[in-house]
Amino acid sequence: MIEKHIPHAVPVVKWGWFCYTGNGNIISIVVARKHVNLQFWRGAHLPGGEKILKGTGKDLRHIKLTRAADARRPDVVAMLKAAREADGT
Repeated sequence: MIEKHIPHAVPVVKWGWFCYTGNGNIISIVVARKHVNLQFWRGAHLPGGEKILKGTGKDLRHIKLTRAADARRPDVVAMLKAAREADGT
């Protein structure tokens, strides 16, 4: 899913999480018992993010996914594309 929409992103492990980096940190995947959070490192600044992204940090925002199909929702895909553009590549 992430590789499809952010093909230049490099998968790495940081802080015990799966992360994707480009010109900086782009997205982290944080696995919990009953859900997965997609954490957008520049989420507070992504266009349209205020409608779907949660959190109150200076930059970091997340989307909570409870089913695999959630990753294909149009609003999630839009945030992935916005994150790619924000990374500048």
